[in-house]
Amino acid sequence: MIQPIVVGCDFDGTIAEKNYSGIVDTLPEIGKQIGRCLEIITELRAGYPILFVLCTVRSGEVLRDAMSWLWYRNCFMDGYNTQTNLNFIDSTKLMCDYFIDDHNVDWVMAGNTDITPERWEEIREFLIQKAEERLLEYSSQGQSDNNH
Repeated sequence: MIQPIVVGCDFDGTIAEKNYSGIVDTLPEIGKQIGRCLEIITELRAGYPILFVLCTVRSGEVLRDAMSWLWYRNCFMDGYNTQTNLNFIDSTKLMCDYFIDDHNVDWVMAGNTDITPERWEEIREFLIQKAEERLLEYSSQGQSDNNH
C-alpha cells in the first residue's frame, strides 16, 4: 500500500484571511478564503495520495468554528489538530511530510506575510509533483517485487 503524503495546514493567514477585531491576544475572526485553497485541498485529497491535517492554534469553540467554516464550504481534512491514523507514535508534535503556514521561516524571511492566492497555486504544483514521484516510486517497487 502506498504511504500517502501528509500535509499539515495552518488556518488563519493560510486558508482564511486574518480578520482581527482589534482585541489584543485574541484569535482573528475568520476572514475570506484565500484564493482557490479549498478547491486545491479538495482536488489533491481526491486525486492524489495526499492527506491534509489542520494544524492551528485554535482549540475548543474557535476550532469548531474553523471546522464548520471548512465543512460549510465542502472542504474536509483528514485530521484536526491531531495525528492521522497513519502515525504509530504517541507524540504531541504532528507528524507531517510538509507544513503550509504563513509563519513558515523561509516564507517570512523572503519578506512575505499571508499566503497569497498565487502561492497556493505554487503549493498545488509542488504537492502534485511530490505525489507523482511517490506514485512512481511505489509503482517501481511493485514491479521489482513482481520480478523476484
